[in-house]
Amino acid sequence: MNLTFPIFTGGLYQARQREAAWQADAADQTVRDQENTIARDTQISKLNLDYAFARLGLTASLLQNANQALELAQGRFNLGLSSIVELSQAELNQTSAQIEKAGARYDYHLQRAALDFQTGRLH
Repeated sequence: MNLTFPIFTGGLYQARQREAAWQADAADQTVRDQENTIARDTQISKLNLDYAFARLGLTASLLQNANQALELAQGRFNLGLSSIVELSQAELNQTSAQIEKAGARYDYHLQRAALDFQTGRLH
């Protein structure tokens, strides 16, 4: 029969206790890091959505101005005060404005989906 009494363990139990405390601290730091990452990603998504929303208004205004410019160019061309080049340029500007507006709408919906994903509303 053998009996052992861990009177002198060379600090083994204290070392295990310190290691467990350090592992718990590391786990806490990992949790804080993940919380900060989630908060940062959500904030970035919100800012991108705000930018995309502002761009929607800007492109709508750009399209409205392009439509007015086309109407004026069409009137000037019909009166013989301008060339076909000016009319073609106005049509090109209108088409470009329509494309920009469609791209802005796409970006807005994309950023909205990204924010919904970040906040857990989209799976």
